[in-house]
Amino acid sequence: MAPRDIYSRKWRVWWSETDAAGIMHFSKYFAICERLEEEFYFHIGIGEKARMAGHKIWFPRVHAECDYKKPLLPRRTYEVALTSIEIGRSSITYSYEFRNSEGEPVANCKIVTVTVTGFPPQKIPVPRELREILVKHGAVEKASAG
Repeated sequence: MAPRDIYSRKWRVWWSETDAAGIMHFSKYFAICERLEEEFYFHIGIGEKARMAGHKIWFPRVHAECDYKKPLLPRRTYEVALTSIEIGRSSITYSYEFRNSEGEPVANCKIVTVTVTGFPPQKIPVPRELREILVKHGAVEKASAG
């Protein structure tokens, strides 16, 4: 884990995660980002963030992007790090860095979620309790919270 990382984990590239070229399929990076997000929330003690403060909320993804620099190969270990969390009024933006076993960056990904409740979904502010816990663990509040 690099000093700037909020949280990180090491995993192995499984054959089932690769494409016909024998490298990790581009879509798997997003699934791994979500896996790390879930691991992070369990690590900080809020595995059921959707039930915080009595809220029945969920966090749909509204934007996802990834820049790929080098391939990840089957059976090789890699690290994925949560490098930043930015909290807006109703959004949470997670930034990730994937590193190969030599520590070289191989991909940078960003996922934006929005906090909603009900059906049809209604956008709501990020609950104060969640906001405070995230800031305690390295998140920052966006200057123009949105």
